[in-house]
Amino acid sequence: MDKNVSKEMFITKEGPNTNRFTHAFFSLSSFVKTSASQADPKYPGSLQFSLGLRTKHKIAEWYALGYELEYRLSNFRYAKIHDNLPVHDKDRILTHSIALSLFQRINFDKRGNYIGKFMDMGAYGEFPFSKSNILIDNADTLLSGQQKLILSHLKFMNSFNYGVSARIGYNRIVLFAIYRLSDIFKPGYNRMELPRLNVGLQIGIHK
Repeated sequence: MDKNVSKEMFITKEGPNTNRFTHAFFSLSSFVKTSASQADPKYPGSLQFSLGLRTKHKIAEWYALGYELEYRLSNFRYAKIHDNLPVHDKDRILTHSIALSLFQRINFDKRGNYIGKFMDMGAYGEFPFSKSNILIDNADTLLSGQQKLILSHLKFMNSFNYGVSARIGYNRIVLFAIYRLSDIFKPGYNRMELPRLNVGLQIGIHK
């Protein structure tokens, strides 16, 4: 009955396969280096967590358009300290961001009031509202065995990022990839660019 729509015994105005559907989701992804010019991520720990709200508008049984508002927490740990900069025992970039995305969805099978199998393609804009560079050095002193320095309001980081995304999913379970087209760091600061690709798993909070 879930896949053969002709056998549905009632018509509903609420649910995943209606003309307009909104639901929450959360995801966890990992930075993936794709070029020698990008910094080496340290695993585990170089991750991005997100929590968002998505709205989908059905155009046809096989096609939909949508948008989503998302909070992202990105934590990048350097495995290899960047060249020509002071060396620290541990170095990481931590950002809190708000992202707005637009996407189109292609559905692959007939279904009842379920999301079913789908593929999304879209684009996003991201606004980091908090940016920190956390530096840790092991120190052998009488007062401390470790020194920690937190740099905030980083002038060498851009205030807007953008990119593209792709997803494949079945109901609540989604595999996704995000590719950032913009640069994280401004030119002239001698910073190796962070990986542009994030790959991860997303869970929808719905039926």
